[in-house]
Amino acid sequence: MRFPILPTARYRALLASLLLALLLGVTGRLAFSLAPTPAPSPNGPDGGSLSQRGHLGGPVQTLFASNGTLFAGIGPELAALDLTDPSQPVRQDYHLYGENLTSLTIVGDYAYLTNGNFHIAGIADPQNLTSVGSVNIPGTALDVAVAADRAYVVSSNFAAPYGHLRIFDVLTPTAPLELGSLSFIAEARAVAITGTHAIVANDIVGLSIVDVANPATPQLRRTFATNGQAYDIAIKGNYAFVATASCAVNCAGGLQVIDLADPVNPTDVFFSPLPSQPTRLTIQADLLLLANGNGGLAQFDISDPTAPVNLGLTALGAKAVAVAASGNDAFVATGASGLQHLTLTPTTLDGGLPNLANALAAAFLDDYAYIGDGAGLFVVDTSTVEAPVIIRQIATAGWVYDIAFAAGYAYVAIDEAGLLIFDVSNPADPQFVTSLDTPGSVQAILVAGDYAYLADGATGLRVLDVSDPTQPAELTVIDTAGLARGLALDGATLYLADFDRGLRIFDLSDPADPAEIGLYNTPGEARAVAAAGNYAYVADGFNGLRIIDVSQPANPAEVGSFSNFRYAHDLQLSGSYVYLANDSGGLQLFDVANPAQPNLLDTKNSAGLAWGVAIDPGRRLIGLADRYGGFYLYRQDGISLKGTVVQANGHGFAGITINSSAGGSAVSDAGGLFIFNEPALGPQILTPTGAGYSFLPASQTVAVPTGLANIQFVVLPEPVQANISNGGGSLSYTATNGVTTTLTVPPGAVSSAVTLVLTPTVVLPPAGHAFAGHAFVLAAYQGGSELPNFSFDLPVSITLDYGDDDLGNIGHESSLALYWTASQTWSLAGASCSPAASSLLLTDQNQLQTAFCRTG
Repeated sequence: MRFPILPTARYRALLASLLLALLLGVTGRLAFSLAPTPAPSPNGPDGGSLSQRGHLGGPVQTLFASNGTLFAGIGPELAALDLTDPSQPVRQDYHLYGENLTSLTIVGDYAYLTNGNFHIAGIADPQNLTSVGSVNIPGTALDVAVAADRAYVVSSNFAAPYGHLRIFDVLTPTAPLELGSLSFIAEARAVAITGTHAIVANDIVGLSIVDVANPATPQLRRTFATNGQAYDIAIKGNYAFVATASCAVNCAGGLQVIDLADPVNPTDVFFSPLPSQPTRLTIQADLLLLANGNGGLAQFDISDPTAPVNLGLTALGAKAVAVAASGNDAFVATGASGLQHLTLTPTTLDGGLPNLANALAAAFLDDYAYIGDGAGLFVVDTSTVEAPVIIRQIATAGWVYDIAFAAGYAYVAIDEAGLLIFDVSNPADPQFVTSLDTPGSVQAILVAGDYAYLADGATGLRVLDVSDPTQPAELTVIDTAGLARGLALDGATLYLADFDRGLRIFDLSDPADPAEIGLYNTPGEARAVAAAGNYAYVADGFNGLRIIDVSQPANPAEVGSFSNFRYAHDLQLSGSYVYLANDSGGLQLFDVANPAQPNLLDTKNSAGLAWGVAIDPGRRLIGLADRYGGFYLYRQDGISLKGTVVQANGHGFAGITINSSAGGSAVSDAGGLFIFNEPALGPQILTPTGAGYSFLPASQTVAVPTGLANIQFVVLPEPVQANISNGGGSLSYTATNGVTTTLTVPPGAVSSAVTLVLTPTVVLPPAGHAFAGHAFVLAAYQGGSELPNFSFDLPVSITLDYGDDDLGNIGHESSLALYWTASQTWSLAGASCSPAASSLLLTDQNQLQTAFCRTG
């Protein structure tokens, strides 16, 4: 049996006293187990898998207003925004898709949308959006129009033919059925329907006019050259209003009106050039609104379609890419800058929706996520994981690349703008404290005690004194040969990811003056690092995950790797699991219990480029900062932290409560098994409790998730004691399996009163013996002090009952005996007397009788 060698520290401390153990001698001619069959020994926590729980942000690229609700494509979300206060839309619900939305239209209770593919969502209840149907589209679906239970989807390809129109029957929204298709020589960017014709905005070709009377065989009837690249189209009456974009040769951007009274013989009736690049437009009654790129929002009175009146441009300070209107309110999608609201009469820019689009870094603090973006620092309330909400946005002078928390402060790495420090005693409302510019580009920050370590790009590693966070002071600069990108600390060792110069290792014996003690040049571009024990884990750009043995810092060596030809930006380590932000490869979960063979357990694709990772251990949350796709929240599910409570004989023991320092408790079952379902991630202390019992060990520290092979506690009776006088006395205890051991001290065995203390324990048996489940330490005390090597004047008898479960499947119990040691040598208990005391083994009664004469 592999009995856990648990009590070593306690065992060493008590060797000055007498240690007695019931052992079985092992002879060469006997074939039996060396110990009873133990309770099952489960393999610590399971790895689990990642489930997507929440999302926030991404570029706003498409809008549609309907019945007091604004439906918005916010990155990969179809979001329903309540317009009770149009200047401050509130997200009611969202449905998450795999890629960023490019267009949407509402017809009845359904939203028809594209995001590279074609999807239908149920929107009857804006607070409960549902996915209804979807179709994978070859190439990239860019726009959809719906008329008479048919959906017309246009898409573009990277190779000829460059554009397509596909027609679907959507009478049954759950099962859209493709009816027919048509290819074009140019990209198909948008589509609108008039009668039996589909009008396609066909990029450099202009408009393609397609007869769709027979959807199975759509026919191209005519192309019509527009003044610029045809980007979007809307129809009112017999007129098509086209947003055209300028190009290098003979192209003009603006609004063009085309008479389609005879669709196969269109005529050009109006053109108004516009600065910048018009993209999307919408019509509300006699008002046309056009998203004009960097030129803002253009408005036209189209009461006379042949002579629209330009009502002017409204600058937005951001690139307008789409627009929707509801009454006197206009809403403009501005991509990464979010959503802006305008009151139309008079035109006033007065609100909108803050947006997190280009997320690069994240860190958790209580129920909040601090997220770094190209637009600054965002504070997000994640108390409701499924519906995170931006509660604060702080503009910064550069991209936010890293965030670290320490002692009530947030340290924020701001690229070339250096370091910002905030007081986060109220996490919902960070207060700026101070800043420190550096000559480089701050990519990462790590705070330990009174010191902050900055990875400052081309200028290397910088050490700051932050004992007073309001006045950080630079102490040391180490100019590394590469571009300092990432930092990790394990004990007194600092690891630095130095981009094309690999992994650098520093000794922090003097934390103010790191000393480089090792270097490993990884094959790629080391961007981030995590470390624990003998291993460092490097996010190495195109070369993926690299695992380095750093047990000898002066001679680090790679032992394992994993690459799927994406670009590893960032990683986090928890126990034996690595969470890797892998660019277009999404978020990847690895089991690195065997560092030589990292095992990819799960991958979660994101809409943009997976860039930064954060972990909230208490809630088992993993946050992914996605450049172009916003912020994702995942939960690591399926984790169960398992262990056993066993008796000294190895059998399970029921009814013991195990408490976790991370919260929660578990109770051992009849087999001794205890399970924490969905425990918190990260280090935690497990402590068993039970009235009348002691435990070895008294507690254990584990990390979740982890590759820990065995979590086991041994339950023992509590110590007992008795005052023994010259007149004799006795001392007994009952083992966990109900059998009793009694020590009887005869009159005259002690010349003066002593206190005997008996402490049940377990032992590692000597070679050639097996432990049979009963052991105790006996010590004599007088006046509160232990009497070392105390000898009795007369033998003290022991009657030790044992159970069948102590013997397990051992076929011969005749070699059962009680042994003692006060050093490293084991002898029969009776040998402590002179002459040696005899022993009597009553196998029919499961009882051993013997004697001993000393405690040390």
